[in-house]
Amino acid sequence: MPSHDPHVALPQVPNRLPPAAAARYELFLRIAASLNAQPNFLHSSTEFCLAVEREAAREELKPRIVSIWVYMWLRAGRNPTAVVEKFCAPKVSGGKTQRTGQRRGRPFALNHADDLPPSYEVAPAIRKAYESFVCKQGMSLSDAYHEMLHAQFGIQLASDAKNNRQTLNPHLLAKFRAPSQGQFEYQCALLRKAARQSNTSAEPPRGARGKATDGIFGPGYFEIDATFFQIQLVSSVSPLLLIGRPTVYLICDIYSGAIVGYAMTLENPSWALAAYALYNCFSDKQATFDRLSLPYSSEDWPAHHLPSFLRADRAELASNQGQRFPFSSITVGLTPSMTPEAKGSVEGKHSELKRKKPSRFDLPGRFEKIRQRRSSDGKKDAALNPHTFERLLVEIILDINREPVDPHRLPIDALAEGPSVASRIGFWSWSLKNCPGYTRKMGENFAYEHLLHACTGRMTPNGLVVRGELFTCDRLQANDVRAAAANGSLKFRAAYHPMNASEVYFYESGENRWHRAYNTNHEILQSHATFAEARAFRLQQIEFTSTARFIAQEKRTEVRIKQEAEIREASEKVREFGGRRAADRSNIRQNRYRELALERQQAHYNYASTLEDKSPPSTPMATSPQANDSRPPSNTLVVSADEVLSIWRTLDEDQQN
Repeated sequence: MPSHDPHVALPQVPNRLPPAAAARYELFLRIAASLNAQPNFLHSSTEFCLAVEREAAREELKPRIVSIWVYMWLRAGRNPTAVVEKFCAPKVSGGKTQRTGQRRGRPFALNHADDLPPSYEVAPAIRKAYESFVCKQGMSLSDAYHEMLHAQFGIQLASDAKNNRQTLNPHLLAKFRAPSQGQFEYQCALLRKAARQSNTSAEPPRGARGKATDGIFGPGYFEIDATFFQIQLVSSVSPLLLIGRPTVYLICDIYSGAIVGYAMTLENPSWALAAYALYNCFSDKQATFDRLSLPYSSEDWPAHHLPSFLRADRAELASNQGQRFPFSSITVGLTPSMTPEAKGSVEGKHSELKRKKPSRFDLPGRFEKIRQRRSSDGKKDAALNPHTFERLLVEIILDINREPVDPHRLPIDALAEGPSVASRIGFWSWSLKNCPGYTRKMGENFAYEHLLHACTGRMTPNGLVVRGELFTCDRLQANDVRAAAANGSLKFRAAYHPMNASEVYFYESGENRWHRAYNTNHEILQSHATFAEARAFRLQQIEFTSTARFIAQEKRTEVRIKQEAEIREASEKVREFGGRRAADRSNIRQNRYRELALERQQAHYNYASTLEDKSPPSTPMATSPQANDSRPPSNTLVVSADEVLSIWRTLDEDQQN
């Protein structure tokens, strides 16, 4: 609610002025009349300064004196009495005033002590703002102060067209009787102290400690850490399927406090995921904005530099997979176990990233890290899929980077850049140019040599074999490579990412270049399986093959027992007949014709019965007509075996003649 304008009661024509004040009043009337004839002197700061200099030269005054009078005149709504306001105020009897000397102590930076309202006047507004913005909405003191100026006093930022910036005019604080930021923070400290004293169960205060920026002389000192974001995500296939909480890696710069890299995934923390975050930190962010379809450019997040020092906990970088990273000339510092305060910068960014802030985003599906009884677990309100969550995550990171730094850390040289240098990302950009020597750019082969897993690939005529998988590409199919791989002795330096078994990279020393090769198995290539999943897939294939071989052998043994019994039975029947078999060829042919006639008769009967949808006879066909009691259908031509034998014998004799 805007307060009362204190200049409303100021008279338009002052009465009983001292001679010097009356001369000043008449002098400023001429200046005001001249400025009123120039309506464009307020369009820009350049025209304003030129108008003030012209009036100062015409009246033989200093431009600073004229500009002060003009500001007082404009603040009072173009009332010229504001120039001699202190001579119009009634005298108040009080203590003895100081006639000589000046006020001791440090002068105020924004406004004079006489312009500040007393504490008892602004205490109710400060208490209301503290309870509403700080206690209920969780804002910082700086955000709550500016929100109070906007909501309770109606004070807006002033635009500076010359420098293309927005600033807070300190004269508005005195005009609307608003407290300064120092008054606001002091009163909030008193309120917080009173609340702490009333709460006996609060944590006892800690002693003073150092800051993370102590001993840091420029950008290039990074910290990395992973955290589980307390939010339930849904599947990209169906919003009714929950997929759990994601893992977020953050990399921040200690000197500026800006977040310079991140990684979001559903996998558990590991060196493979830390390599993703490091690659995002070292590369241009334009690819990330294009992939997520965000309306930003590289200038909005100019972080693509290698650090001189990287601090991490005793996890990924201390594992066997991360042992090659220190060879990149980046000093790696490992913190003691169970000491998150040793890397407080990135831990603070995690807390700031996950803290609920009403002025930022209200993400559905969030839940508390330490859940209370009957508190929500986020599963009912979950609505974000991984892609949407990553888009919002980048927006939150950019919002955190736009937060201001500690004002005491801004060098004098940085003030010429304007208010943009006071943000974390602005201070990062400024320090890259003015505090160089601690960062460098990523080389062309840096990711292959220090972020991916190194191994040796064996070249075969079919392709490159890496970790039991076969890969190929156009370069591997060249004639010179295939000829060199004919004897199987050609080997390549290879690099791979353990989370992606669909592709590997191999180094060709002749061209000083890394090539990409793809997996020849289309199932692994399309599913983007990891090397662990590919190995499990191969082991399962071998297991199923071995099981099938065992089942086949077991069935073969069972059938062999039955076959041996049938063979023994047939052999016994032959021995029961006795005698010798006729070895004459004609007898064999005659017997063969007879058997063929029986086979054809049986086949014709089975075919006819199938067409007429009849079931075959329950007993097999007898070897002779006398032993067969069943009769074929009436429409079937019945031919005896002797007749068929005679026909075949006649045909045979005709062929011989």
